[in-house]
Amino acid sequence: MPKWALFERMRFTRQVLLLQIGVVVLVVGLGVALVTWLLRTTTAEQYGQRALAIAKSVAVDPDVVEAAAARKQGGPLEQLVLDTVDTNDALFVVITDDRGIRLAHPTPGLIGQKVSTSADEALAGNDVVSAVQRGKLGVSVRSKTPIWQGSRVVGEVSVGFDVDELTSDFNRLLVLTLGFAGFALLLGPAPQRC
Repeated sequence: MPKWALFERMRFTRQVLLLQIGVVVLVVGLGVALVTWLLRTTTAEQYGQRALAIAKSVAVDPDVVEAAAARKQGGPLEQLVLDTVDTNDALFVVITDDRGIRLAHPTPGLIGQKVSTSADEALAGNDVVSAVQRGKLGVSVRSKTPIWQGSRVVGEVSVGFDVDELTSDFNRLLVLTLGFAGFALLLGPAPQRC
């Protein structure tokens, strides 16, 4: 007997039940895929915006503006960078002059060197919220903002968060989503009593 004949011999109610289960599994699967994509995108965007907010707060500090304009390396800027990293659990905070030369960096040996990722857009006066980039301190979600002295850009501030932190937050949200989806799958084909 062919396989399709077995399906024809099934009772109508069983066929409808299998169809319902198939539709529920398909809809929940598509929903989980969409929510997963949205969670990943939203989480990365939130980290980028958080990095930008921190960068902007550093960039308007009068001491930072003065040091960037004078191209002063290290010193008080270095302490500000370290304090900002610690306070915000950031991977890094970097301050550069208008040529992209590091004035302050969590790794003192990198001060005085050109940044490893492009600062051109920030130095052109634009905020930059990047997705994931690889730099000297690893893979991170980073944002950059110009340092303004009046109407002139005198440097830029770059802030980044470790991509592992983003992944950890994403995974926590994904577990909740998958738990909800599993619960929906259990409830979907539950028999209804009239």
